[in-house]
Amino acid sequence: MPRFLAVYTMKPEHLAPFRSQPKDTVGTAQRARGEERHAVPILDRGGMVRKTTRITRDGGRGGNR
Repeated sequence: MPRFLAVYTMKPEHLAPFRSQPKDTVGTAQRARGEERHAVPILDRGGMVRKTTRITRDGGRGGNR
């Protein structure tokens, strides 16, 4: 099964407003129910490899989250 790496980009000034938004509990619950319903064909749910690493514009590490 192919594996993919997701890269999320965001301008620094948008980080605080993004973090202050309420969590999407409805969408999360719907996704969990869908995964339960289709558990047999889903062989690998994937998941986070490790903590998110923040990379700066110049390619340096900005710290882990």
